[in-house]
Amino acid sequence: MRHFHEWLNGSAGTTRTILIAVAFAAVGLAALMPLVANPRTGPREIVLVARDMGFYLEGSTERNPTIVLKASEEVRIVVKNQDSGITHALAVAPLRASIDRIAPGSTGNMKLRAPKRAGRYEYACPPHAQMMKGVLLVAE
Repeated sequence: MRHFHEWLNGSAGTTRTILIAVAFAAVGLAALMPLVANPRTGPREIVLVARDMGFYLEGSTERNPTIVLKASEEVRIVVKNQDSGITHALAVAPLRASIDRIAPGSTGNMKLRAPKRAGRYEYACPPHAQMMKGVLLVAE
């Protein structure tokens, strides 16, 4: 312990350098924490809930919402069918992407890549398209 105190008292410049290095390391680690805590692996997930003959973003009350995608973005769309006794589907015909049958109480999913160009693309439940349809809006 005596040697540590001698070193600490006798080398103020070294101690200051070490403290500065430790401070920079702490700030650097703090800056990296969001990347470590939430690594971006895979496509963005969009969860739609089919209920009351409509699509809803999970946790939302907006019926058949407009879903905004970035040009060329890859997404995974998950559909949870909460309508008892009714089988649903999801199709984005212009993008040739679909989930054919989602039984009551089941979940279906698909991956798709948004077009490179901005535009509006309808999504729908083909058997119930009069009530269950919305828009994928591709923004640049």
